[in-house]
Amino acid sequence: ALKEALLPIGGGKGLALAVLVEVLAGALAGDVLGPEIPLPWRAPEAGVHPGFLLVGLDPGPLSDRIAQRVVELGRYLEAAGGRLPGSRRAWARAEALRNGIQVPRELWGALARR
Repeated sequence: ALKEALLPIGGGKGLALAVLVEVLAGALAGDVLGPEIPLPWRAPEAGVHPGFLLVGLDPGPLSDRIAQRVVELGRYLEAAGGRLPGSRRAWARAEALRNGIQVPRELWGALARR
């Protein structure tokens, strides 16, 4: 089921995300919806409608549980073949610390001459 999480944000998922943003920033915020936004080159006098909704959450009471669940989510995504931000860098650093860094002789010589 998580293999679908690796698909780009498009299709049904992209539509669902777009609808969520439309509901929060348009309908719930009491502003215009996407199709109702006037195009500036057709109606410059209409102005801009920067609808937004600010939601504040206090994660304090749940912070330990949230951290645990985020780690679990990362494991699920990696098991499905996904890469998390920074994971390649962490892997490359561990490899370099374990095996060293190969520097071609020509480059080593050029560096030594400087």
